[in-house]
Amino acid sequence: MILLYVRVSIKYLVALLLFAYVHTAAYSQRPVIPDANTVGDTIVKDTLFESAITLDTTIVDFFYLDDIDSIFTFSDTLLDHFHLKRPQEKWGDPGQNLGNHAGSQTSSLVRVREDIFMDLGYDQYRYFEKNRANTPWLHTNRSFANLFFAPYGGIQNNFIVKAKFARNFQNNIHLAIDFDRISIEDVYESQGAIHSAIATHMRYGNPGDKYIAAFSYFGHFNTENHNGGIQDVNQQGLNPLDLLVKLGGASSRYQNISLHFDQWLSYVNKKGLGIKLHHNSQYDSGFYKYTDQNPSNIFSTYDTSFYSTQYLTDFRGLRIYNFERNLGHNLELIFPFSKYGKLLVGVGQRTHWFDLDGLLKIQRNNLWLHGSAQLTPLPLFNADASIKIGSGDAAGTFAFSTHGLFKLRDYLHLHGDFSILRRQVDLNHRMMVLSKELIVDEDWANEVWTQSSIGLRIPKTHTDVTLRNISVSNVVYFNEEQRATQLESAINIQQILVSQDFSLWKIRSQNTAGFQFFSQNIWHKPNWVSQHSLFFESFAFSKALLLQSGFYFRNTVQDQHMGFNGLHGTFYPVLSERLWYPYFDFFANAKIQQFRFFLKFENIYQILQDVDQGQLGLLTEDRFYNIYEYPQYDWSFRLGVSWILLD
Repeated sequence: MILLYVRVSIKYLVALLLFAYVHTAAYSQRPVIPDANTVGDTIVKDTLFESAITLDTTIVDFFYLDDIDSIFTFSDTLLDHFHLKRPQEKWGDPGQNLGNHAGSQTSSLVRVREDIFMDLGYDQYRYFEKNRANTPWLHTNRSFANLFFAPYGGIQNNFIVKAKFARNFQNNIHLAIDFDRISIEDVYESQGAIHSAIATHMRYGNPGDKYIAAFSYFGHFNTENHNGGIQDVNQQGLNPLDLLVKLGGASSRYQNISLHFDQWLSYVNKKGLGIKLHHNSQYDSGFYKYTDQNPSNIFSTYDTSFYSTQYLTDFRGLRIYNFERNLGHNLELIFPFSKYGKLLVGVGQRTHWFDLDGLLKIQRNNLWLHGSAQLTPLPLFNADASIKIGSGDAAGTFAFSTHGLFKLRDYLHLHGDFSILRRQVDLNHRMMVLSKELIVDEDWANEVWTQSSIGLRIPKTHTDVTLRNISVSNVVYFNEEQRATQLESAINIQQILVSQDFSLWKIRSQNTAGFQFFSQNIWHKPNWVSQHSLFFESFAFSKALLLQSGFYFRNTVQDQHMGFNGLHGTFYPVLSERLWYPYFDFFANAKIQQFRFFLKFENIYQILQDVDQGQLGLLTEDRFYNIYEYPQYDWSFRLGVSWILLD
């Protein structure tokens, strides 16, 4: 009876949450990376943050290697979605996966690619990747460490570990380390994944930082077992352990390491005018390897139907091994022409080597010119624009983008952008060497992506709405037959993005949603993706302890499924109807100064489905799929701790 009551209550809770989402004033979720601003020398500090109630918060300042002069602020607090702590969850960019936290991921929203050069591909393994463009380097004046650990599922090999560390040493030397480790073993046969990512950074600056040198290392490693999914998506009333899987003994390995050496020379007077020189040298090495060790398995769909048995040349089964390495240099001149803006001009070179299982070797020499401008003529207005033009083997490629933000005090913020990109097609869409046989060899035309958006933000009412249009021509994708193909006609996508944070007394609701309208949905991306949380927060024990408790709900609506092929590591459209993907969590957070603790019941919707029949934890009514043939993982109890240590 209690569970039945909870089930009914959940339905009313969802209705209440959606009502609040539609009828309350929306708020732009406080981002992890807010707008750039210059701050003082006290970089890591404890402060008070005003929200629904006054919260103790740790503020950390950081920068990116691409622009070390811009300092950003990160507010580490429970209100920044600490209870999520699922590595595949990005609050503003929900993703879809194989029912495995560490495995293959794809964004639910259509995103415009940024690099103009031909790459190895396999972006489904880069969802957690750390690189110089997305890894913040903590800028501290005291030792800082943040340790996070979260086991779950009752299995000792299922855990997430995260660690950040930063410290200044004598002679103006700074060290930063950022590490993630995710290990998952699921209930289905041969379904598991291990992901590791590390970023290390050593920086030196002479007195006054007239000269700065930085050495950076990035490592990204992912091993995943593939079982081809379950045999019949329509089977109901069975324990997941009783469902047959299509393939056993197949695995993939994605690995990439990147080394960077950066130097900055600054000749700037007291007014900030002058010239700055930036040099970057980069070396990358990585590979993608797939091996199916059971070619005779009766459920081996990749072996028997995808490319037939003619390529099973030996007992090892199907194999794909793509190796890449590149060496490049980039030189930039930065001109701060006034306190209101700066110009940048640069030139770059990259030599790229591909090796497809020793059978086919490719070398490409890419050159490019690039420039950018940033303008802040008024305190309430700023704009920037950048351009990148490829040459050599990258001839015909280019990227242009411009952004603008206008603030009418604190009442109204208008923002917009426009970008156009002509890029080369990734290698895994162009060529495929399967068990040392060249199966695919296509010379696709360059893709052209165009994006424009306009947005409205009202800080006083916590509202953010963005309208975006994306157009793509010559797009290359994997079709329903799981083979790469190029669509010559253009596709148009309209997106509406809404986010909000609503507070009433000690109750808070955080929401974000994305709506997509396609002229042709060749990827079978969702039409509607939304994430919501509704929770209660309050202090206890003379405000020494901060507590939060509430629900998290994720909603995905799309017409047809996406599938996944582990052989070449890509998502593809499946001609199978899919209507709704619900996901519920109950969570409770606690915080004492820099120590944080959470407990969570994940995927509780599964528990509530068949209460009437007295069965718990079994998908006996509906089996929900994030990706076709890969059911949503079972409900589980999970806890986690995070401890920020300051010297």
